[in-house]
Amino acid sequence: MDDRTIAEGVRWVVSKADVLRALRAGEQGAGERLSAISPEQFEQGSFEQGWNARQTLAHVASMEALYRGMITLLTGRRSVDEDAPGPPSGVPAPDPEEDDEEGSVSFEFLFQTLIDERADATPAALLSEFRRHRRGLIRIVTETDEALLCRPLGSPEAPAESLAATVCQHVLHVDAHISQIVRSITV
Repeated sequence: MDDRTIAEGVRWVVSKADVLRALRAGEQGAGERLSAISPEQFEQGSFEQGWNARQTLAHVASMEALYRGMITLLTGRRSVDEDAPGPPSGVPAPDPEEDDEEGSVSFEFLFQTLIDERADATPAALLSEFRRHRRGLIRIVTETDEALLCRPLGSPEAPAESLAATVCQHVLHVDAHISQIVRSITV
């Protein structure tokens, strides 16, 4: 399949096989790299937003759930897996002070809310949540026609970017956070 994403004049070819390979490798790598870290060590570190390693892992689990939900919608799936993410429970109504310029809730506010919702979750529970949603995302991509995955989304920010490229960028983002966690704790 000839999926091309333009980034600063460079074309990036991404196929369904590439996406599945990245998703599977990311799941395996996260498990291998994070399972050896003790719960106490997860309370260390200082990352984006002042989060510690456990809160960063909560961010990763939240992102995985959000991407799984987004991909479910964008692929037009009518039915979803039983454990597919729904709206987060207990998420308060948006605070108008937290709105971005267009009047919608900022991603920072949303992610902080999702992290706060997981405040009592153990690292093992967060890693399990991440894996559950990653496996669901793998199932969705596996069942989605390659032509749909590779068609440009036409978003205002990146009109030539496909769903396949978007998922690969998400995998890279998650992998970067996992590397941050491992690096900060093992230093």
